Amino acid sequence: MVLMKKLNCFWTVGLCLVASKLSKALVKTPRVPSIYDSKFIQEVVNSHNELRSKVNPSAANMNYLIWEKDFAKLAKAWSKNCKYSHNPCLSRRYGCVEGYDFLGENMYLGKIEVTPKEIISFWYNESQYYNFETMTCSRACGHYTQVVWANSLKVGCALSNCPNLMGTSTALFFCNYSPRGNENNSSPYIKGESCSKCTTNDCFNNLCPSYLYTIQSDYSISLHSPPHPCQTILIPTTSSHCAANNPLQFPTLRLLSTGIADMNSHACFILAQGSKCIVGKPWTQ
Repeated sequence: MVLMKKLNCFWTVGLCLVASKLSKALVKTPRVPSIYDSKFIQEVVNSHNELRSKVNPSAANMNYLIWEKDFAKLAKAWSKNCKYSHNPCLSRRYGCVEGYDFLGENMYLGKIEVTPKEIISFWYNESQYYNFETMTCSRACGHYTQVVWANSLKVGCALSNCPNLMGTSTALFFCNYSPRGNENNSSPYIKGESCSKCTTNDCFNNLCPSYLYTIQSDYSISLHSPPHPCQTILIPTTSSHCAANNPLQFPTLRLLSTGIADMNSHACFILAQGSKCIVGKPWTQ
């Protein structure tokens, strides 16, 4: 009888252990988007630029933001620590990413089911607390001013699951920016007619485009911004030097998702000849 009781006890304990392991296995860790996921990248970039394009009052010098993978790597590495605090490297010049001075940063802590667009919109909605004329906030609004900081050109973001903070469905989302925003005694942008103070005469959805592209060894040019129809431009191999005063319109190729180049019906840009140029002007790194 005593032996039977002991066996029953061991059986019960064994069942409990198995049930415990099964319950843990059934609780799936929420998936988070990769910083290399094109949909995630596009949502982050588009959400920022959409909001930057509709600031009120309108901005005369609002730059178009492009993705920077090294900023995303930085955001991912820091978010994985699951600390709801700013990255300490931000306080040091060139302390976060090689070649970049002080970086800006926005952060979010909340439900992991939220989308990047919702988070960035949440930051932007702090605009209700910002007085543009006096450059003051009635409540926290630093996330908003960084989102719409006109001089910022690049952004990179990442999201990590942090169940130790608020439960299994908790996420930390970080975005890093360059040049950084929220400089003391400065407005986030210059008030005025959209694009009236862009460095070029071009305007893209109320934003100043930065038309950065890099020429490859086969003379194809990889575009970085903005999202124009062409992803690759092919220029004649004879065009190997920059001629700032001689912009030419080249035939273009559109790189399809299959990786096949398809002839586009129109040229995407009027480009200056050269290895690295910025809309009719020489551009060097």
